[in-house]
Amino acid sequence: MMMEYSVIVLDVNGEETTKVVKCALPAQSTVQDLKRTYAKKDAIYEPEQLKLCYKQESGNLRKYF
Repeated sequence: MMMEYSVIVLDVNGEETTKVVKCALPAQSTVQDLKRTYAKKDAIYEPEQLKLCYKQESGNLRKYF
């Protein structure tokens, strides 16, 4: 089963931009898998350079470095 994720890019001030990148990953994927997939699509940063935080459907905000 594949899960779809929407990555919203933040500007340098931490504000959301209008750039949204959609990624489909297997259900058991990790945040590192999402970083690798985004880095391939973005082609600017390496996965290790990215900082992601995400919001679960329940509304809880999680941060990963």
